[in-house]
Amino acid sequence: VDLRDFCYVFLKKKMGESYAEQGYAFRFMVLLCGYYMALWVLIAMLQYKAGIPVSPLEKDNFIFQTIFASLAFLPYHFFIKYLLRRIAIFPIDKDMSATKYKLLMRKAILTLATSFALWVLIALGVDKLVPFF
Repeated sequence: VDLRDFCYVFLKKKMGESYAEQGYAFRFMVLLCGYYMALWVLIAMLQYKAGIPVSPLEKDNFIFQTIFASLAFLPYHFFIKYLLRRIAIFPIDKDMSATKYKLLMRKAILTLATSFALWVLIALGVDKLVPFF
């Protein structure tokens, strides 16, 4: 709920209230997207360790890659929409204090940095701990 409120207030300060009403959900989605991508890093590393080759269709076909990426993103999109509907019962703190805004700015940066660090830790952890099959 705090990260949703932060996304709203951040956009309100930068772009105005009308843009914030429309764009906060996308910013919230981007802020949490790293954790979903960490799941795909784990799947890719396990596929690599298992020796499952990437088919030539996947490697060289731009249309196939675009379709697959879109389909892979859909569960995350639907999850975030569901999550936003669930937390919609809590009103957005539109008049957030400067102290709370700074605290949530740090929390948002930490959330994003943690998701990127998770990618590296998953890649290194799977590479070092999981033997080739």
